[in-house]
Amino acid sequence: MIPDIMTVVKTARGEMTVPICALLDGKMCQRLTEIIAERGITTVVETGIDRGGSTMLFSTMVPHVIGIDNDPGKIGIVKAALVERGITNVFLIHMDSPTALQARAELDASHTLFLLDAHWQAYWPLKDEIRAIPRGQGVLVMHDARVPGCPDLGVDAYDGQELSYEYLQDVLTEWSPTHVVEYNDDTAEFPRRGVMYVYPEGR
Repeated sequence: MIPDIMTVVKTARGEMTVPICALLDGKMCQRLTEIIAERGITTVVETGIDRGGSTMLFSTMVPHVIGIDNDPGKIGIVKAALVERGITNVFLIHMDSPTALQARAELDASHTLFLLDAHWQAYWPLKDEIRAIPRGQGVLVMHDARVPGCPDLGVDAYDGQELSYEYLQDVLTEWSPTHVVEYNDDTAEFPRRGVMYVYPEGR
């Protein structure tokens, strides 16, 4: 993440100044908008909110956004940014993401998109996050993932392990034996990172 850089984005609610974030990729944002419409998504849960750029943009796309982060400093920064912009449909949770996901019993997971992006610290919670999501419900999105055939798209790795489908295949199969995976491609825009979309079944 590039620090202290802001950009102006056109949204359904007009122009919004946000920090550099995943959703600045217009192709990713377009695909997320399509998924939200196709699957009747009413809530986005984002784990790992960083400085809140994606959180703010998601607030213009769905009625409800839940942002989860275990860093109180980031929670404070994003909370202040939301207040400054008059954004009222975002609920922030200061907690480790797997525990927070398990605690949201009232969540309608079948109409929720989960952006699982909490992977900047020593503990990589991604597999535990997926295990905490109700089986066969929702849509999972992983940013910074390895996209087969697209070596130029950015991918994250931890202790030598890339964020790839092969790494997640076992836990995704537990979540839904009939899951279907979709990737972005070389037409990705800035910041040109790999994106993996996972559905509980094909359509």
